[in-house]
Amino acid sequence: MTKKKKLKIAFFHCAFVYSGGGERIALEGVLGLRKRGYKVDLYAPAIDWENCYPDLLKSTKPKLIFPQLPKFFPLRHAFGMGISSIFAPLLFYKFKKYDFFIGENQPGVWFAWVYSRIFKKPYVI
Repeated sequence: MTKKKKLKIAFFHCAFVYSGGGERIALEGVLGLRKRGYKVDLYAPAIDWENCYPDLLKSTKPKLIFPQLPKFFPLRHAFGMGISSIFAPLLFYKFKKYDFFIGENQPGVWFAWVYSRIFKKPYVI
């Protein structure tokens, strides 16, 4: 009997900049998938490590899609979401190792769709 290979999943969320319900669902979803043995990496265009469930961020270790501007820039989170969305197709090389894409909340849905089209791999939103 052969052992089935577990999927490598890229999970995209819109941003982790405050402690809201959508953010918690994404973070808990990643932890749940990992508990079931999947390799899941979490990505977002903006992350505020102090204001959005710091304990959950520490355990899920989300990664930025595109480098984030320093804190003193006004609207830096909105800028991060916009610039990441525009350049998403050009950042494809970062995501070729994944078998499956999950997108939650725009622009997370956009990222999952773009990379699923580029690599011809499944996605869910």
